[in-house]
Amino acid sequence: MQFPDDKKSIPVQCYVTGHLKTLPLQEAYVLFWKVHFGWLLLLDWFRSGFGKSAKQGYMRRLVQKSGKRFGYNLLTRRSLPLTINDRCMLDEHDFPPSRNNFAARAARFAKVAGGFSLFEYDEVFDDGRNGVPAYRPNPDVDWLIVLKVAPDSSFKDTDVDWSLFQNPPLKR
Repeated sequence: MQFPDDKKSIPVQCYVTGHLKTLPLQEAYVLFWKVHFGWLLLLDWFRSGFGKSAKQGYMRRLVQKSGKRFGYNLLTRRSLPLTINDRCMLDEHDFPPSRNNFAARAARFAKVAGGFSLFEYDEVFDDGRNGVPAYRPNPDVDWLIVLKVAPDSSFKDTDVDWSLFQNPPLKR
């Protein structure tokens, strides 16, 4: 799919394998279809995997809000583990989720992976004595989360037809 020439260079904020970057719209689109996992936050739409194990669709059909929050917090940390007691996982009363609830969120978010492991359980943090459950992004997998038009840009989110991300690039 091709963006109009006047839109290709709109700066877009993205997390590229955990690193916050600003990319031109066209580059973000191409990368979205090259990585193992791409998530377009504004439409809540994702694509994952390649070939027969590929998946794509609306995240809300597979994952509830708590599972999406788990995935977002995990994939925006570079390669750092997400533990049960990280600030971003605490509820409004500053309580962490239970071990079972944390594992359930991870299992729900794992549904979006198309035939590969997007993240793994981190045995280092849960050594039996400390008992701190943690997950870490799989170092062999790359991902992209497209957030929005860069805040310092003269463009707005409504200037972009985000639905174009839902179609793979044309092969020449």
